[in-house]
Amino acid sequence: QKYVMKTMFAATLSALSLPASALQLSGLIGHPWNVVFNRAKKCGKLLAWTLMNRVHGSRPVTLTGFSLGARLIFHCLEELARCNAVGIIENAFLLGAPACTDPKRWEAIRKIVGGRLVNAYSTTDWILFLHQKTRLQNSVAGLGRIYCPGVENVDVSSHIPGHLLYRQDICKALKVCEFGSSIPNKKFLWSARQVSRS
Repeated sequence: QKYVMKTMFAATLSALSLPASALQLSGLIGHPWNVVFNRAKKCGKLLAWTLMNRVHGSRPVTLTGFSLGARLIFHCLEELARCNAVGIIENAFLLGAPACTDPKRWEAIRKIVGGRLVNAYSTTDWILFLHQKTRLQNSVAGLGRIYCPGVENVDVSSHIPGHLLYRQDICKALKVCEFGSSIPNKKFLWSARQVSRS
């Protein structure tokens, strides 16, 4: 009976343990990540109020960010939408965003972006995958499509195979997103008709 318990205990431990590489990556999702993750929401609101005060002047702006910077932009847009601040944002490019995929929240921010609202994602982003699992979220914007009309979804997996590559390959990713154009690209847009056809 003692040997059976040892065998069962060892099997249980090995089944529950993560691979060594995943454990090393989980250190990135630890304390520093969580601090910045939480501060991004607060900073997003501050950015929204700064933009509403027209510190930048009267011209509309394009916001671009990756990783937690994209989360900051998401919360900035939410605050602008809450205040119905239309005419401030021309385009918004969110790349690898650790943000929600709730279509209602994206629909609200879509209304205050005059041009393009782009969600660039990589299906091979293990850091966002670990973030999603540690937060017990069903989905994260930086890992897949946003099912909301008017939101452009751009798969940059072939150019950005991992989260840490956004910094060095941001120009490639923005080129794929057709950064510089304020006209939405139909090939990136999601529509309800796509669901009815499938």
